[in-house]
Amino acid sequence: MGAGLYRTEGEEIIPGGNAGVLLAVVGMTDDSQDSMGTLCDDHFNNHSAGIACRSLGFDGVIQWGNVGNNEHVAMSDGSNEAFGTLCDDYFNDHSAGIACRSLGFDGVIQWGNVGNNEQYISTNLLREYNLDTVVDQMSCPADARNVTDCEADLMDHDCSHYESVWLECEGSSPEPEPEPEWQFMGAGLYRTDDGEIVEGRNAGVVLVHLATSDGTQVV
Repeated sequence: MGAGLYRTEGEEIIPGGNAGVLLAVVGMTDDSQDSMGTLCDDHFNNHSAGIACRSLGFDGVIQWGNVGNNEHVAMSDGSNEAFGTLCDDYFNDHSAGIACRSLGFDGVIQWGNVGNNEQYISTNLLREYNLDTVVDQMSCPADARNVTDCEADLMDHDCSHYESVWLECEGSSPEPEPEPEWQFMGAGLYRTDDGEIVEGRNAGVVLVHLATSDGTQVV
């Protein structure tokens, strides 16, 4: 689905320009263009709950809470993408050059793993942000021109955070594409019934339906 180079600034992970740890987005193949997820309870209160119920067509709210204190209801984040690192198993100079060119650069200057260079993102921060390996054993044939020509294991690995690949690419950083805006499509109340998530009528977890303005899928 995509990839980029990232580094830390203070405690924040930011785009790394032409050098940083390679973080990849791996998506499902169902071509879904929207996302279904939950409403977090941060700053949520009785007033907000009443408005939410009335927006859903009810007269008001009786009670509300979060799944942490009421496990009779269920929530689903609707996620079908994963954001994480590339492991260095089978990775080599040829693969690194292809990776940099696929990211819009002219080629590779140098590369390595986080175990021998933590100047971009440390292993501790990779753990803190739950950035695990999503691409392993990337192997590119001699005539490969793009990462799509290479073979790799997706969401299946035996790597540690120390094996996460960083790249320093040659050339200027490509201009980032503007992020599409989220649009509110609707919401509903849901609970579980024999392991299945069903509409909860007038009580349940609030699931919010969002879609991006340009129809693309965004993490």
